[in-house]
Amino acid sequence: MTYPNPADSRDFSDRHIYSKSGRLYVVLGDWSPTLLVFDEVTFLPSSGNKEINGIGEMVFTSDNSKFFYWSQYGWDAGFAGSDVYAYSIHGEGSFVKEDQSILGYPNMDRDPLDTPILLVESQGMIIAKNKAFNMGNLQEVIGTFPELIYAVDVVNHTALGKKGYL
Repeated sequence: MTYPNPADSRDFSDRHIYSKSGRLYVVLGDWSPTLLVFDEVTFLPSSGNKEINGIGEMVFTSDNSKFFYWSQYGWDAGFAGSDVYAYSIHGEGSFVKEDQSILGYPNMDRDPLDTPILLVESQGMIIAKNKAFNMGNLQEVIGTFPELIYAVDVVNHTALGKKGYL
């Protein structure tokens, strides 16, 4: 097993592990974070597994039939823009890209890296960074917030950025 070199200037904190429907979705904290999927019992790669690079943050639908993520190419360099993707999940552990936003740079900046992707299923909305997308058509931007969004309160119709409630 290799470990991040402390002298390396890159931030490896963008690693994530999600346990969903008998699978482990592992996002490696490499230069362009990679998604790998494993069987939760055997820890073997899921059948139909394929790598996806550039994973920022992921969120799954309540029935675990789909996941969304925002992406960018490389944390230290590369493409300056960011986009949102939707993938459907199939029983054998494979997944298929269904949709993606087409904003890119400068409409959806790459930084900062700490922003979550939020799913508001009851309103059919995905929120990534400062944009709200139609979860059924990621090319449709429902709205733009004045700052990056880190949490949503559906009951009170509010969103939280670093500066406060919106």
